[in-house]
Amino acid sequence: MDKQERVSKDIFLESVNNLGNIQRWELKDSPVVQVLAEFAYKYQIRNLQLVDDLVERLAPLLQAGNATTSVPELTSDSLLTSDFLADRILPWIELVRTELFGSRDAPFHGIRQSEQWIDQQAKDQRLLPVGGKFDEPISSGRFRLAVPPKRTFEYMGEDGKVHKVTMTDIHIGEWKDPELRPRRTEQGIPALRWLENETRIMARSTGFTQPALIQFILVGVRPVLPRYQVRGETVYQVTPAGDILQPFHVEIEIRARDLGFEELRQIYQIYRRQLQSRKAKALNEEHWLIYRLVKERGGPLSGKGSVQFWKSVMEEWNTLHPEKRYSHWKGIKIIYERIIKRLEVRFKTRSDDKRQPI
Repeated sequence: MDKQERVSKDIFLESVNNLGNIQRWELKDSPVVQVLAEFAYKYQIRNLQLVDDLVERLAPLLQAGNATTSVPELTSDSLLTSDFLADRILPWIELVRTELFGSRDAPFHGIRQSEQWIDQQAKDQRLLPVGGKFDEPISSGRFRLAVPPKRTFEYMGEDGKVHKVTMTDIHIGEWKDPELRPRRTEQGIPALRWLENETRIMARSTGFTQPALIQFILVGVRPVLPRYQVRGETVYQVTPAGDILQPFHVEIEIRARDLGFEELRQIYQIYRRQLQSRKAKALNEEHWLIYRLVKERGGPLSGKGSVQFWKSVMEEWNTLHPEKRYSHWKGIKIIYERIIKRLEVRFKTRSDDKRQPI
């Protein structure tokens, strides 16, 4: 790479760093700046307004709720694919606008106005901001539960960040065919819940993020497809027996057809960070065998007869696995209890403050 080429790239980098939306959202020297500068240099784009508009299109990818998305490599192919898909769903976008605002045109001229409308709708519909408290905890068995959010509504704010509103009651549901799509006017569904439901289905169908689709409907800013998303999620379920299951899992969604090794490495690093934050550690073969042995002998036992039970478990283990002998019955009992504790942690939320004795 010669000196002239380096200078040219530096000029584009400086120009992008000085764009209005970059300054407004404090994105100087961020990954999106690097991507835009490379794009502008590659295609020798001198129209900085075009590049500044791309900042607004890419902003929803920088944050997407509990998902980590990629700032896509900007190429003619990526922009063409995004525009083609946006054109395909434009009649759907216009239908939602007409249902909510009576016109096919974008109802707001900027993100500030759309954010004010969302905030007002959330207040009118008594929806909760994330972190809000529930007035009526739900009782289940011996515990009173502050139920985790059933769904979150995500949207772009004036500050360039993704904000959330908690949906706690009405679930409109999903539809696959137009014939199954409910009619909002007939069911009296509140505006924000209708918008959330439709954009969630759009996101599932297209790969666009929900905040980007909200922005498309309300402001008219076309979305850009992320190359991949990595999402960590805790699922909440109470079983008929009253047990509370809250397993955490990581979903990896890849949209790009030309994902490179470096991007795959980044996905793996995100995946590891998600699990390490949950203090995850794999159980081994010895753990599995001990668990099976205790269950096969009808245990675990506590109280009267428990000492003899654990002694018998230890003796059988030592006979079957002389290379991994236990010298005291408490040793194998402690190992078993640790196994159960680690498994239970996998199906609970990070803190125990959501389970309060009545």
